[in-house]
Amino acid sequence: MRKPLVLVCVMFGVTVGALAQDSGGRATLFLTPTASPEAPMRAAVPMAALSNRATPGSPSAALPPAAPEPAPLWRMGFRENNSWQLSMGYAYVRFRSPQVDVGLHGVNTMLAKYFNEWFGLEGEVTAAFGPLIPGGGRTKYAFYGGGPRIAARNSWRIEPWIHAVAGGTYVEPQVAGGPRSGFAVEAGGGVDWRLRPPLAIRLEGDWTHTRVYGGSQNNFQVVTGLVVNF
Repeated sequence: MRKPLVLVCVMFGVTVGALAQDSGGRATLFLTPTASPEAPMRAAVPMAALSNRATPGSPSAALPPAAPEPAPLWRMGFRENNSWQLSMGYAYVRFRSPQVDVGLHGVNTMLAKYFNEWFGLEGEVTAAFGPLIPGGGRTKYAFYGGGPRIAARNSWRIEPWIHAVAGGTYVEPQVAGGPRSGFAVEAGGGVDWRLRPPLAIRLEGDWTHTRVYGGSQNNFQVVTGLVVNF
């Protein structure tokens, strides 16, 4: 009688323990914290931000941001790479002295380099020829020099400018009274009228001061020709 009772008690205890263990496992599952409703929204924000970021292997990460294009410098209506000027044209030189008084016709050539929109340096050469002088031969005149040049280089069709050139001169024929060569200065200005890039027409007038034949001469010259900007 005792053995069946003991057996029944043991089986009852095992059953109760198993039920308690099973309920404890379910309790553990019930006590596991669940994600709050705000969690998906908080996780979505960094994912959206990361989707807009360039990865190291993407094309946007390989290319640097484009630099803004600099504003062009206007020089005679051209871009900033047109800082050189070359002109060539007809020159009329009026030369007066006690020994020679003539008008000469020839060629004027000028090369200038601009360093900004208004200031440059130039070199100039003029060669002109006049009539025959009885007992002396044909008259000849040459001037060469360099100096500063100031111009209003902008987008207008008209470019006004002034310059001052110092150098030397040579005059023929040889006459009594002094050497044929000496110091010379030229100062004046003009305008360039733009036809189409890179060409323009020039009109120029200058005062010329020369020291030849043992004295000083104050004369003038007029120049017209074609200008090339490059």
